[in-house]
Amino acid sequence: IISDKNPGKVVIIANLAPEGYKISLRSQKGKVNVSLLAKKCTKKIGSGGGHEQAAGAFVKDFNLFKKRVLKELGKNK
Repeated sequence: IISDKNPGKVVIIANLAPEGYKISLRSQKGKVNVSLLAKKCTKKIGSGGGHEQAAGAFVKDFNLFKKRVLKELGKNK
């Protein structure tokens, strides 16, 4: 629903799991390949992948994952 309402954005939802974070990534318009984004940003802290417009990931360090995603999207502050 969130990605449908924000089709031009990358939507990332994280849920706390017993051993880390389960993450869902969506990019409705496909401007960002979220499968590649998940694979790259989870390196050495978890795993990720999926489809170009919909992917999933599992990480142990959400803060590092978030930092990597923002850097990849060019929004690192």
